[in-house]
Amino acid sequence: YARLAKNSDIYMAYGNTFFYTIAGTAVSVILDILIAYPLSKKRLVGRNVISFGLAITMWFSAGMIPKYLVIKNLGMLNKRIGLIIPFACSAYYIILLRTFFQSLPDSLEEYAKIEGASDFKILTDIYIPLSKAAIATIIGRLVETIILISYLLHKSFNFFSKSSSSLTISNSEFFLLA
Repeated sequence: YARLAKNSDIYMAYGNTFFYTIAGTAVSVILDILIAYPLSKKRLVGRNVISFGLAITMWFSAGMIPKYLVIKNLGMLNKRIGLIIPFACSAYYIILLRTFFQSLPDSLEEYAKIEGASDFKILTDIYIPLSKAAIATIIGRLVETIILISYLLHKSFNFFSKSSSSLTISNSEFFLLA
């Protein structure tokens, strides 16, 4: 532990890990909620087609290599945004939230509409507070996934420079060299 504490890269890795986890989770949860809410409404034209398109992307994922190539072609290699944006939306989490939103009674929304609430107000004041359990599940899985993806991208493609590597990557390198 003394050698680990003397390694200055470990502190940068801690900071990067916190950044990737917090920023990636926040962006993903916000986008997943904003996509799932309209998909849960029966009045949305084409919602079945959109939901089917989401399911197709979940069933037939291209994998890590095409995602890496997209990140590389967009010039996001060795940049923090390169780990956040490409993994910001998850079809699984959108479908999970959509299903949860559909399970809530329509009378809640009808009452809020009578009171003059907008769709965004209904989402933020009714749906999100009632879906804390689903959102907590998504947050837990996202934290685990973000750390795993950062490790796999580094080991598979040497994706990160030293200044943007995460804690998992720095620890694995430290212990392999020890």
